[in-house]
Amino acid sequence: MTNRRTTSLTRFAWRATKIVAFAAATWFLAVPQLPLVWKSLPALASINVLLLILGIGCAFAALVAYAQLTRTLLDDGHRPGLWHSLGIVISSLGVNRVMPAGAAAGSIVTFRLLARAGVGRRRAAFVMTTQSIGSALVLNALLWVALLAVLPARGFAPSYLVAVGVGAAVFGSVGLVVDALLHCRRWLWTFVAAIGRALPVVKSARLIDLLDDQSARMVGLAARRSTLRRAMGWAVANWLFDAAALWIFLRAFDVALNPVAVLVAFAFANVASLLPITPGGLGVVELTMAAALAGFGAPSVPTALGVAAFRVFNYWSPIPAAGLAYLSIRNIHRTPVPVLDD
Repeated sequence: MTNRRTTSLTRFAWRATKIVAFAAATWFLAVPQLPLVWKSLPALASINVLLLILGIGCAFAALVAYAQLTRTLLDDGHRPGLWHSLGIVISSLGVNRVMPAGAAAGSIVTFRLLARAGVGRRRAAFVMTTQSIGSALVLNALLWVALLAVLPARGFAPSYLVAVGVGAAVFGSVGLVVDALLHCRRWLWTFVAAIGRALPVVKSARLIDLLDDQSARMVGLAARRSTLRRAMGWAVANWLFDAAALWIFLRAFDVALNPVAVLVAFAFANVASLLPITPGGLGVVELTMAAALAGFGAPSVPTALGVAAFRVFNYWSPIPAAGLAYLSIRNIHRTPVPVLDD
């Protein structure tokens, strides 16, 4: 009984912390931008509608690329079709955008819909983990490359240290985990068994079996070089299409910037959104993106409008689309597809 109360109090405290953090981020990050957006409304009369449509197309292409990334990592067996995979991606994004623990909730939706499509549970878990980590690595790599490209013209700014530090932490953490799974398995299994003995809730035997399975899948994926190249290509396409959408939205409001500078601002803002403060980095992304663009000389008023328009389609549009996508998947597959492998 005491353990249950402690767990309930811990969950309540964590949820309360998330709510307070979300409210604080909204108040200090989003609300101060409202007067600037209000002053920017007259500029809507000169908006380039054709460029907006092109930007929406790029944002949609980014979602298609992410769906193709999922299908590429599932290419060693049964996998859903492209539009089915796209529906899963949009459904997961919609949940991610509306819940404080959006990333975890979105992952659960993806896991269940993949299982319903006939993908084995362990295989789905491996693909989701690989996709998420790989996408984060590609984002940080793009940021580093873009920073190297702008350094000769702009010089080094102290804020770049944050990007370099976060990227180094991501690459280092992933490298340590992969190395442990591939080369230090005996030590890792001993460590997991010790945790199981210290925490009776953790079933060390099942956890070791799962880690052993995931490491074997990792070795198998590493041996499929063509699959890795295609997966990396789709991950790069996902981020570049999204960054291109931002650049086009800014152009629609007559903000002309070097595409590489926009890529730096885009990647920097998305790296900042990895901090689990608000769902999908709401408020954090907008403020970071606008500040980074201003550092490259972008005018404040049209830039605020361009960033706001981009985030409407990047952040908010998946929310209503998620419900339609989820219902369509449920209607097409009223009964789960039998799992062909695990």
